Amino acid sequence: MTPLDDGEQREKLEAAQEAFRYQIVLYTQRWLSGEIHTQEWRILFELEVRYLHAIAAALAAGGMSALTPELQRLVRAETEAQLRYLSRWISSNALPTPRASDALMLNRAQLYAGAGWKTYSNVRTRALGLPDLPFYPGERSSCAANCKCYWWLQRGEQDGDWDATWRQTAAESCPQCATRAQVCRPLRIRNGIVQPFSEQGTVL
Repeated sequence: MTPLDDGEQREKLEAAQEAFRYQIVLYTQRWLSGEIHTQEWRILFELEVRYLHAIAAALAAGGMSALTPELQRLVRAETEAQLRYLSRWISSNALPTPRASDALMLNRAQLYAGAGWKTYSNVRTRALGLPDLPFYPGERSSCAANCKCYWWLQRGEQDGDWDATWRQTAAESCPQCATRAQVCRPLRIRNGIVQPFSEQGTVL
């Protein structure tokens, strides 16, 4: 098995996520103070979400030019899913009801940075020729957008053969990620097909 190290790409994605959080905090503070209207805040927020997922995809695929039509559709689907969550959240904040504290609003806004991991992981596995994996960082786990776990990939000698190991990045992880780390060490893919594994406890 040949390990594929993507540490540099993941570091770049973390930097992009930090830049996202910085901008989103600025925009949200301006909205909370009344400096900008809700619609302007929404437009700025949406642009940052689109940009983050585009960066995640480019890092995963090896550049924007490497994004095939199939990968572009995948990125659009992931991005639109996040924008739907954002739309529902913004709509609920626009209602004439008591709003959460400013601190909670800022914390919630920054959580959207975490979704970049799922897009990155999903695009990377597809770009390398792997099949759709049973789960991705932050997907169907109680840690949700806070998840920083990842798939460590090793290519086999035969085409379509891979070992995918779920690696935790924190001493304490949600129950689903902890279980994934136990049962997916590795998750075996042979001839392009994910081999049976114990799925109990791996998803919510």
